[in-house]
Amino acid sequence: MPATRSSPGEEASSTPAPSDEEWEERLRIIKAALIFWRERIKVPEKALPGSSLATDDQVHPEMPCSQLAWWGLSMGVEHLDATVALMEHQVEQDKPIFPAATYTVLRGAMLGASQAALLLCTPRREDRINYALRIAHEEYRQEFNFRDTIINHAAVPETERQTVTNSDFLERAQNGMHRVKALLETRDGPKGKLTDTKMIELAAKVVYRGADADMLHLGAEMEWRLGSGSAHGRLLMNTHRPQAFTLGEDGNTAFFSASKSAVIQQIATVFLTLQEAWRMWEPRKIP
Repeated sequence: MPATRSSPGEEASSTPAPSDEEWEERLRIIKAALIFWRERIKVPEKALPGSSLATDDQVHPEMPCSQLAWWGLSMGVEHLDATVALMEHQVEQDKPIFPAATYTVLRGAMLGASQAALLLCTPRREDRINYALRIAHEEYRQEFNFRDTIINHAAVPETERQTVTNSDFLERAQNGMHRVKALLETRDGPKGKLTDTKMIELAAKVVYRGADADMLHLGAEMEWRLGSGSAHGRLLMNTHRPQAFTLGEDGNTAFFSASKSAVIQQIATVFLTLQEAWRMWEPRKIP
């Protein structure tokens, strides 16, 4: 973080980075929350009649806002819990923390937490419904593409292909896309695809507010992009984290690893988004 000056002539000052002990304390708090959340997601919760969330659900009950929000909470908890477990397993085995795998799992937590936060923390109902409809359209689109690829694959016998084509194998996804598109056309707001990257950016804006909001937005967005680099096996993207690698004696060989404190810092970023989504789940699902 760059030094700042409050007035001319004063010595520059900067906020010291948290110590390893402070990061360990933050990890302890995160693990305590995960114990509670892990049990909670085992039984899906529903929006109660008359609640704000139940009202959101009325627009598209086939894939309601509450279902998509709960799925985001569940995926956020599952992946964040797995990230912590993976990190601690590597430390306990006296191994280096391999960054690509660790940050790939964390990326899943960030996406789930952001989806939940966007659908639960966005103030305006029209915006929440718009996001939910566009997320639902992407769910149907991806299912259609997956199933369509299967039945048109060269490995599938023609007899099997014909049987599937005559069934409703593609019908749910096709009908879903058409239904959601029609709903979007009757409502204000964007109509196009809500990409995962855009979802991360929008969720950061509803979660992080205040004087340092822009810096926090940047941190969340860069973590997403770096996590995507890890998930897709991009060599150069994995060099952009602090202390991401060391060079061998020849100067041409890179050895990648991550410090525990660096991983906890990014875990804490995702945790804050997930925590905010859980905080809003309660008042939104209860009248």
